[in-house]
Amino acid sequence: MRHWAVRARQMSLLRRLWLWLHRFRLVQRLRRVASGARQGWRAPLPMPSLLAETAATDEQPAPSPTETNNEALIKPDPAYASSPDTARLVPPRLAGVTLVGHPFLISGRGEDLRAAAGAFAAAQLPFDLYNTFGAGQQNASRLGHFGFFDRLVAEPRRRAQLFFLNADEMASAHGHLGHEWFSGAVRIGYWAWELSRFPDAWLPAFDHVDEIWAPSRFIQQAVSERTDKPVVRMPLVVEPKASEVGRARFGLPEDQFLFLFFFDFTSFIARKNPYAAIEALQRAFPAGRPNHVGIVVKLNGGQLKPDDYQAFKENSLLRANNVYLVDEVLSDGEIGALMKACDAFISLHRSEGFGRGPAEAMYFGKPVVTTGYSGNLDYCHEQNCWLVDYQLKPLRAGEYPQAEGQVWADPDVEHAAALMREIVDQPLEVERRVKLAREIIDRHHSPTAVGAAARQRLMRLGVLDNSTV
Repeated sequence: MRHWAVRARQMSLLRRLWLWLHRFRLVQRLRRVASGARQGWRAPLPMPSLLAETAATDEQPAPSPTETNNEALIKPDPAYASSPDTARLVPPRLAGVTLVGHPFLISGRGEDLRAAAGAFAAAQLPFDLYNTFGAGQQNASRLGHFGFFDRLVAEPRRRAQLFFLNADEMASAHGHLGHEWFSGAVRIGYWAWELSRFPDAWLPAFDHVDEIWAPSRFIQQAVSERTDKPVVRMPLVVEPKASEVGRARFGLPEDQFLFLFFFDFTSFIARKNPYAAIEALQRAFPAGRPNHVGIVVKLNGGQLKPDDYQAFKENSLLRANNVYLVDEVLSDGEIGALMKACDAFISLHRSEGFGRGPAEAMYFGKPVVTTGYSGNLDYCHEQNCWLVDYQLKPLRAGEYPQAEGQVWADPDVEHAAALMREIVDQPLEVERRVKLAREIIDRHHSPTAVGAAARQRLMRLGVLDNSTV
């Protein structure tokens, strides 16, 4: 009996040593890949493809529908190509990826994970789901269209973990999940961030991942400036669902042209800039003109920021009879239905990491007025939406987390008002632009396109085997 106990301990030690050696070799290779990429992106480069793993500035326009095709979307830039012998340095786990995050959360990050699950399914990639902190199951009934809750697991079993958490969550996730979730697998952080500089306070998050996926060039640029690990631009899926309900469900008038604005209090009033959107509408269609145009403000998260919520509700801008509040928790399908029920979308944000609202509006064929700055420029340009002029300004203390030394856009409200009038008065131009907008969303952000891009990268990381390639 003692012999077998000793033998078991020896095997356990050998396995730990093997896993440590594997991890050391894999990290060293990833660092060499990243080092080569960092040298490469500084040279002048052509317009990157969807998987161009090079840092990019926000001045680069989104590719037009004629610039790219699906083959180009999944063609990786050689700057970050993994060395061929990396592919078999994986531990004896199942092929594929565990999507780690908040699958029940009704928010942008929850939708990011759920949409990615659809992309992985479209690409026939093996994947599991893990609910990081075990919260939110009460929302399952609102997510009835999501067909992958049967993929939820209790333990890690895949060769890669894809964390749909932000950098500031990584340390707490590590403490909560334990070492097992951060060892013996390739760790990928799929991080969102809304400002142009990645915060100093979050630099320790890089210790918990082997590479980072960035939803936009804007995020990729911010993150890649602070690490030598690979930072891969991996697009988000944009394929929102919509319930079969109309304006009556939300108490909206049937006879007005309605702009829609989304606002989550947890995303900070200063960044989302709701007052500017309402003011732009009132400048575009002042009192005395026929009151045939209104704005719908969809609120979320007020209970989490009660002081901000109360101040917002008491603001004089909301007293106009053409400002409509939708102040309730909606399912994903109801959010899509609300967007379909409105005529146009406006986002006078000061900065966005990606900007799911404008992208989903484009998917539904709605004209979009949006600030011409930050992550939304991956899919917004002058030919498919109405970009609002802006000036960069420094953030004030308290306006946003990690605000020190940061800048963001201050959109021109008068210019936004002029663009809103154009949309109402020029239906033929609207028809032309929304067609181009939908083409870009379909080509770059469909489950098929994103699934193919993810497959390409995961193959290079060696987490797929022959049966899944």
